[in-house]
Amino acid sequence: MRWAPTISNSLADFQARQAGQLLYQYSITGKLSDASASFDYDQLTFGAQDSWDITPELNVTAGVRFDGYEMKDKAPLKTSFVNRYGFANNANIDGNLVVQPRVGLTWRPTDRLTVRTGVGLFNGGAPDVFVGNSFSNAGVFTNTVTIGRAVGGTGCTIPATVANAAAICAAALNNVQGNKIDPLVSSYLQTNTSALGASPTSFILPTFKLPAQWKTNLSVDYVADLGERLGDGWRFGADLFYGRADSAAYYTDLRLTKVGTAPTAARSMPTPTPIRPTATWPC
Repeated sequence: MRWAPTISNSLADFQARQAGQLLYQYSITGKLSDASASFDYDQLTFGAQDSWDITPELNVTAGVRFDGYEMKDKAPLKTSFVNRYGFANNANIDGNLVVQPRVGLTWRPTDRLTVRTGVGLFNGGAPDVFVGNSFSNAGVFTNTVTIGRAVGGTGCTIPATVANAAAICAAALNNVQGNKIDPLVSSYLQTNTSALGASPTSFILPTFKLPAQWKTNLSVDYVADLGERLGDGWRFGADLFYGRADSAAYYTDLRLTKVGTAPTAARSMPTPTPIRPTATWPC
């Protein structure tokens, strides 16, 4: 539940518990669980690895890891979203499989020098944020109403055509307690659902791939003997890392559409002409 009363401008209104505006967000079913991100999924992980000594100085280790996901829970289906975009808003990560090959080399040309390198694909971790947003912001059970006092007059912003509008306004804005919502306001939120069809909806595409990144590294370690005064066993090392996204999560607003292109003159800035000061001396 989220509610935020905004007190009017005067101290007298504050002392009298008179609010200027109330923003109230909750589940239209009256159950918090219907508007929360509550879901379960199973992650199955297994892999195989082997190591070969190509020479006494060179070792190669190769393997592959599999991360698979099984999920039965789905976010509420929003019919208006399906009609508008042509696909469902309640896709999940069921069936996602990330195959991660990896290989590493270790070279020890001397007892003091070791060179290591490797490359592999790594899964991006738990996808809870991407999945959770589609549950908590499905635009189906969570509704938001804003009730404010009318500017320069009596009453509030609830249309007069709404039954018991005056009573709802009084319950929302007068004698504010700060720790509870009046049943009249709750009933108004549950029945004033005409705007839900156009409310914001978070979703993941049915073709969504879990984030994964290619990573490679090069490490050099050397054990130095610095002589009698400083002794042996000094370890020096250097590491170089590089990563590149194989698949990444990104956000886009499907409500945005291109309506045109600004003229070239409006998109380019004129090149300024430098002004050099001049002086005129009497002849």
